[in-house]
Amino acid sequence: NGDPQLPLFNWTDCEDDEEIVSILLNPTRETVCQKVPLKCQQNASFLIDTRSLKHPNDWKSDDLGSFHNVGRVSKGFFAVSDEVCFLSKSRPPRSTATTVQLKKNYWTHHIHSDFKRRSFELWSTQGKRGRYVIVQYEFEDEQQPISNVPHGNAKSNKPFARSKASTVQKIKVKTLTKGPSQVYDEVFEEAGGMIAFESLADIPKGRKQVENFKYNSRLHNRKMNCTILLRSQRPRVSHISEEYSYVWQRNNR
Repeated sequence: NGDPQLPLFNWTDCEDDEEIVSILLNPTRETVCQKVPLKCQQNASFLIDTRSLKHPNDWKSDDLGSFHNVGRVSKGFFAVSDEVCFLSKSRPPRSTATTVQLKKNYWTHHIHSDFKRRSFELWSTQGKRGRYVIVQYEFEDEQQPISNVPHGNAKSNKPFARSKASTVQKIKVKTLTKGPSQVYDEVFEEAGGMIAFESLADIPKGRKQVENFKYNSRLHNRKMNCTILLRSQRPRVSHISEEYSYVWQRNNR
């Protein structure tokens, strides 16, 4: 594709699950993507460094519309101390810091059911996600252009684009102290404005999206304030009362 930050990953290098784990642990620098692949409409694989993204889940927002997650499977647990070694499909009874789990996710495009997306990630036994992720795009039949129609809940004819996790996070933080219109304008301009923005996922879907986040944040704050108020109004039982109650119960058994 000509972009040095988006090299294609050669999937034929992955002969088995042990090889996938090895690559995810220690990839070759020249094969690693430093940004999100967008609008990929061919059979291709990418090895993405999630630390180079603003949020580790940003790679899921690829400007291809909506995907349905159709499953996640564990490929097993592996020991990675000296060399990668398969241990078992289920969690070993004695997991250590050198034990990792390989997980595979499956997605199907909501319009083109023959267009699939898959991912491979490593997780520690403590629940910490690995730095790298392998993402595959694949057609079951012939390659074809992917249409991106509006989401089912949309009230406009704009193509559906999943907001990046980093975009959502930014909007939520800003709506804590600013109004929806100001937040919308700031996030839009920070993404490059009308001319320079790279992805639809980098900008708010519309002012309505920002207003919804603002409303939800206010609702959350009200619930928190009510919880704090209710806790502060609970009757306090003195130490003496608790001791008296214990003695009374003991003597009246």
